[in-house]
Amino acid sequence: MSSTTVSHVLNGTRFVAEATRTRVLAAVDALGYRPDAAARGLRSRQRYVIGVLITNPHNRVFASILDGLDEVLTPAGYSIIVSASRGETDRERACLRNLDEQRVDGLVVGGSAGGTADVLCRLRDHGVPMVYINGVIDQFPEVPADGVTLDFSAAGELLAMHLLELGHRRFAVLGGLGPPASASPSRSPFVLAWERTLANNGLAPDASVVYNGVSRESVGYDLACQALTVADRPSALVALNTPLAVGALLACRDLGLDVPRDVSLAVLDDVLWNQIAAPSLTAIPNAWSDFGRVAGEFLLDRIAGRCSGEPRVKVFPASLIHRESTSERSTP
Repeated sequence: MSSTTVSHVLNGTRFVAEATRTRVLAAVDALGYRPDAAARGLRSRQRYVIGVLITNPHNRVFASILDGLDEVLTPAGYSIIVSASRGETDRERACLRNLDEQRVDGLVVGGSAGGTADVLCRLRDHGVPMVYINGVIDQFPEVPADGVTLDFSAAGELLAMHLLELGHRRFAVLGGLGPPASASPSRSPFVLAWERTLANNGLAPDASVVYNGVSRESVGYDLACQALTVADRPSALVALNTPLAVGALLACRDLGLDVPRDVSLAVLDDVLWNQIAAPSLTAIPNAWSDFGRVAGEFLLDRIAGRCSGEPRVKVFPASLIHRESTSERSTP
């Protein structure tokens, strides 16, 4: 049996008859053979490593994205390195430089603190294909890349109409990008659609206030406290992800406000916790594992040269799940 046939079996690079494949794998097991990934990398000039940049390592969303990535990348022979910026621009720059020095074969940007376009440009110039997840697409227009995103415009309209139909007229949107980011959350497709829908239904611009902050429970707590202690407080809060919603729910408890009797709470995100929380949270669900799978497939296409054209963007449709945390606005 030729070494070429063995290589095809071990690397999955060409069809090999099942009987031959079985014989090769049996011999591999009997000999205790272990492929040398470093040697393979030297021959192919690839490291078979994909970098993933995230913000909050405690956010369950990123675990789901990684699950989808792993489903696609591991069978293709790739390992994953995860680096967390924790929402800090300086730390994110260090994360990206480290991944560049690791010579990753591809990069998924699952979340960004912003302000790092120059480092992403350097990775791109080094031939590293990239995929942006959700709002990252809008953060770095000067560094175009493939993307996977929710239909945020539809999500903004869905949430606005849901709360309007419940009688709410004053709102606070919690979260988004902090001051160092390259794009303001007030210009995000979600907030633009949200504010447009409110305006189309006769509400003044000051009916909704955006409180900026990174994706952390403590930030959600602080932002909710700010929003709910003004003289004319909102009757509904919208958190842009689950960690912020958790913080907002804790803030409502500490302020003595019942959800949803005193204030409604909805979240632009959906994980299992949202369903078992008390109250369960009204949410715009994201198919995070599917996002990861598509991102992995996009990277493999670029690495293999199957796609070399303009950036591709996969848009997932938005829907709304009404749970216990939103109800009709209570009248004083």
